[in-house]
Amino acid sequence: MRILGIDHGISNIGLAIGDDETFLASPFDTIKETDLDAQVNAIEQIILDEDIEEVIVGLPLTLEGGESKQTETTLTFINQLCGTLSIPVIREDERLSSSFGQKMRQQEGSLYDDHSLAAMAILQTYLDKKRNQ
Repeated sequence: MRILGIDHGISNIGLAIGDDETFLASPFDTIKETDLDAQVNAIEQIILDEDIEEVIVGLPLTLEGGESKQTETTLTFINQLCGTLSIPVIREDERLSSSFGQKMRQQEGSLYDDHSLAAMAILQTYLDKKRNQ
């Protein structure tokens, strides 16, 4: 099953793709869009084009596990996805994924930006948990 990982931001949405056979996530792309409907439409098209069967969205919590303004924005985005998509949309704790994406890009000289690398970290965390179940 192909899975889409999402690092949601207000103007940049990082995407990664992985699967539950290899349990590996790879950076995919970044959507640069601020309009919620346009964001969801772009993701819906990617889901169709890439035969995605499940979506994992990083939920930005504070280091203490609480909610922030970005948490509320992301929950609105998740609710919009759930109302539009006919496939499962799952939340995954994304604490420190953005800093991971920044460090990886600096160390590896990656062709991908911080956002898609953060999405890869979110999706890989989910895949690792799934493999160990």
